[in-house]
Amino acid sequence: MLKKDLIFLGKKTEGVLSKYKTLGFENVFFIKKIKSFVEVKEKNKNKYDGYLLDTKNTEELLKTHYKLKDKKFLFLVCGQDEDFNRKISGTTFVTHLINPERLTKKDHMHYRNSGFNHITARFCKENNIALIIDLNELKNKIKKKKELSLQLGRIKQNIKIAEKFKLNIVVTNFPKKVSEIESFYELRDFFDSIKKD
Repeated sequence: MLKKDLIFLGKKTEGVLSKYKTLGFENVFFIKKIKSFVEVKEKNKNKYDGYLLDTKNTEELLKTHYKLKDKKFLFLVCGQDEDFNRKISGTTFVTHLINPERLTKKDHMHYRNSGFNHITARFCKENNIALIIDLNELKNKIKKKKELSLQLGRIKQNIKIAEKFKLNIVVTNFPKKVSEIESFYELRDFFDSIKKD
């Protein structure tokens, strides 16, 4: 199910808080991008709703799982390969998995290697992890048509799997300024166009 969530990269600001409902969103979350869990601070609760982490270190994630499971932050983790995605979908502190298909390499003979499968989807359902489609990743590949079409095909497959397991899906471009926010209706149209193909 497509969620009406706006994910904003930055501190809580009045400009975003006053505008997000007029753009069709129901919720807004302010996220800080971090390189390590050491940067997670309890005092940041007034500024941020959560953290975005781009790491390939599964061990760090799994160790941190026990330290952070009681804290009330959102944790967005960038997808890596299929094995990494499956491991982090089994944790209880990760709330969102971003573009699980982004680091997959070759497709298999009979199906696309999209970094996301039925096992990962089942874990995501059990642990209430939503899937995020990051439009910036696609915009960066506009001139590379082969890569773009490959990634769109993988995203389409991931949407089908996510909907089969009734996972929440968020489409975002991770805006950093109020002027960069795209309306929910534009994001929904993009989402529907991928599903139709």
